[in-house]
Amino acid sequence: MIGISAGNGDVATFMAALKEQYGAGASLEDFERKAQLMNYVSYRAIFEGFQAHLWTQNSGRLLWMTHPSWPSNTWQIYSSDYDTGAAYYAVKKGVRAGACAAEPA
Repeated sequence: MIGISAGNGDVATFMAALKEQYGAGASLEDFERKAQLMNYVSYRAIFEGFQAHLWTQNSGRLLWMTHPSWPSNTWQIYSSDYDTGAAYYAVKKGVRAGACAAEPA
């Protein structure tokens, strides 16, 4: 039997990670704040890790679905209505000038 939490719509791992890292949301506003924080931490790590290993282990990142065509809470840098979420600011922070690396001589 396939339930509503099957396939790409499965949110069990997201909810478990959110609860483990920040605690369960006490309200919709609290849940959204914690979910945005989790997105921020994830995206910042992606880009800071890229910068840290630039010219050694890798030289690029591919992001899948930077902007979904329907409302979503994860895997997006900006939303379907072009509202910027925490991930947008995390990317800006992760690729800031101080974090950039130059090609070694």
